[in-house]
Amino acid sequence: MDLSVLYNISYGMYLLGVMDGNKPSGCIVNSVMQITSKDPIMAISINQQNYSFSLLKKTRRFSISILSEDTDPKLISRFGFYSGKEVDKFSGFDYEMFEETPIITKDACGVLVCEVLSIKEAETHAVVLARLIKTKKGNHPRPLTYSYYHQVMKGKTSQYAPTFQEEKTTGKYVCDICGYQHDRDIELEDDTFRCPVCGATKDHFYKK
Repeated sequence: MDLSVLYNISYGMYLLGVMDGNKPSGCIVNSVMQITSKDPIMAISINQQNYSFSLLKKTRRFSISILSEDTDPKLISRFGFYSGKEVDKFSGFDYEMFEETPIITKDACGVLVCEVLSIKEAETHAVVLARLIKTKKGNHPRPLTYSYYHQVMKGKTSQYAPTFQEEKTTGKYVCDICGYQHDRDIELEDDTFRCPVCGATKDHFYKK
C-alpha cells in the first residue's frame, strides 16, 4: 500500500501546553480539529508514550498555541524531539500563563484552551475530545501548515507523530534525535557543529 498518499492530507502545527505540577510543559501536535460549532468540542491526536499525554490525563486541561510560519524552528525542535521529563521545555522562549495553562506569546496565530471530555485509545495514539473554554487572538496572520514546515522550513517528523514514516536514506549522516539528514561527512564538520533542526551535537549523527 502506498502510504505516501497520506501526505496529501492537510495538517497544521500546534504547541500543546500542559502543566507538570508547577512547571509548564508541552509538545508539538499536528492533528487538531473542531468537531462541533455550538459550545465547540475539539479533537486532538497525541502519542500515548508522550510525557505530555500523561500530564494531560492528570490535569484534564491543556492549551493549543497555533504556530505561525515565523515560528522559531528551535521551538519546534525543543517541543517535538525532547521529553519534558528531561528538559525545561519553555526555558528560553517567551510564554505566559493563560487560564492555568502555558502558552507561547511570540509568533502565534491564536490560542485555544480546552478541558478534556473523553479519551479514546487508538493503538499507538489517543484521540482526545475536549471542550473549548477560552480563546485568545495571536499576533500573526499566517498559520504554519505541515506542508510548509517540511517543504520550506525543511523540518522533520517526530517518531511519535501520527504522520511519521521512516525515510530510506543511503550515504548520508542522520541525526539520531530528529532524523535530519546531513549530506556532508560529519567528521569534516567543526566540533561546534549543531543539527540545524534540533540542535544536537555531531556525536548524535550516524552514517546510513
